[in-house]
Amino acid sequence: MEDQPDFLILYGSHTGQAECISKQIKERAEILGLKPSIYALDENEKEFHIEEETLVVIVVSSTGDGDPPENASRFLRRLSRKTLESNFLEKLDYALLGLGDSNYSTFQGVPTKIEKRLKFLGATPIVETGHADDQVGLELVVEPWIEKLFQVLVQRFNLNPEVLQRLTSKIEIAVKREVPEKVDDGDVNSKQPKLILSPEPYEYPQHSLIRGKDKLSSDPALRVPVAPQQFLASSVSHEKLKRNHGIPWQNGAKMVGV
Repeated sequence: MEDQPDFLILYGSHTGQAECISKQIKERAEILGLKPSIYALDENEKEFHIEEETLVVIVVSSTGDGDPPENASRFLRRLSRKTLESNFLEKLDYALLGLGDSNYSTFQGVPTKIEKRLKFLGATPIVETGHADDQVGLELVVEPWIEKLFQVLVQRFNLNPEVLQRLTSKIEIAVKREVPEKVDDGDVNSKQPKLILSPEPYEYPQHSLIRGKDKLSSDPALRVPVAPQQFLASSVSHEKLKRNHGIPWQNGAKMVGV
């Protein structure tokens, strides 16, 4: 017969975040010499019976539409049965960590529903429920909550408080971002034609964006900023104008931007 676990770690995960955090909690507990078991919430009545447990740690997320994760929906339905007595979970202690995003109106909806049912059925919290917000950073709540959890576990299982010093690593929280693909210089065709431009000195006979009137330029009372030539933008079109198009450039100049 297999040894009974010290406690259960249960997760309801939509993107894998809650499951990842649950597994890291399990790893930390094992570092301290504890032997927890980990299951998805929907494995209730298959791998475990929550009414027979004395301690569970639950990490569950909320989806954007307010529905529970797929691996937690059946658990919540069974927990919400009206036929359950108010003392159904009277011998159960629990710690609950909720993950969500405050951008949604259903923020922490599922964790709140689960906790409401746990308390109604007689379960007792051992730490204050954590409400982590992905909008500001899950780790701002997750790490402090886990620290409190393990302080309680050390006392509950009569461990030496010094063992907490072994828990030096932080919980890894996966952040999904779109990372632009880096182009390797070796993938660029070096045989492609290149055009290198170099400035040519040019005396501007007409007043223009680059060269203003001498009277204005020398007047100490007027400090009109003049844009450097290299920062003047011009527009290039694929349409070719006829040589005698009759359209004058600025101030009758012979080229664009002069």
